[in-house]
Amino acid sequence: MLFKRIIATVFVLFTCISAASAADITVKLLHVEQNPQASGFLKEIARRYAAQHPGINIDIQYLENEAYKKKMTTLLQSPDRPHIIYSWGGGVLREQVKAGVVEDLSAAITGSWRERLSPAALKAFFNIMVRWKVRDEDARGLLGGVTNGPFYEMKRNPDRTLEADRLTRISYLIGIFKALGVLHSDALADAWVHRPNTNPLFGGAPPLAYMIGGGLPAIQNVRRLLDARRAG
Repeated sequence: MLFKRIIATVFVLFTCISAASAADITVKLLHVEQNPQASGFLKEIARRYAAQHPGINIDIQYLENEAYKKKMTTLLQSPDRPHIIYSWGGGVLREQVKAGVVEDLSAAITGSWRERLSPAALKAFFNIMVRWKVRDEDARGLLGGVTNGPFYEMKRNPDRTLEADRLTRISYLIGIFKALGVLHSDALADAWVHRPNTNPLFGGAPPLAYMIGGGLPAIQNVRRLLDARRAG
């Protein structure tokens, strides 16, 4: 799911750039992905695009998350500012969107992608809930507070288009599931969300309770935490 959104973001912008360009240009793409698989996928996208579009060079730049928060405002005012930013949508980036410095492309790309990704996303979500042994009540909470009727209809028939918020939640949960599978044995990975956790992020609570109580920002935080652990 994450990879699909990367492709959409990159290619929507690259298409616009290439259509307007006759001379050699360099497109700067800035990201904060710590997951080696995701960052490697970005590089592969850029390589393929550059191969198909002579004269366009893709310069992929990584900025560590804390440095990103501190440097973004200054960076966007400099001649070396990036053309494309792939990052979390909140905090410093949201403020830059409000100020008109950065354009948010989410609305431009979510429609068709949501239609294509939603059925598979729902199937993956319910499979993860089974693996994690999550109660239906808690699963509804992870989806943002779905009531009984719509929830069980999703279970019976996942062939539908999800709201952007719900699809984003599932995207992060899939990333969490995959990260846990890399970091732990199957048994521990599946039990991890239920076990009290001493990490300051959770304050001794199980990650599942933290994610349900904190909504999408909390789910994002857990994904970042696990990606950082995978990256070493």
